[in-house]
Amino acid sequence: MRILIIQEKGRHEKNKEFREALCLKRGLLRQGHECTVWGFGYENYAQSFEDISKDCDAILSLENYDAG
Repeated sequence: MRILIIQEKGRHEKNKEFREALCLKRGLLRQGHECTVWGFGYENYAQSFEDISKDCDAILSLENYDAG
């Protein structure tokens, strides 16, 4: 299954690896799923939502902001 998780990258360096999207991604990858995290602050955020989501089976929207 291909899953897109939407959440802003975050603004605090100390907890960047503990963002909910990244924790979900690690767990889903262990279960054999393909996961992409997309949101403000990630390099792939330059891609449109339509492009990044077109082949996904599921989309989990946790949060996203479009301005810093």
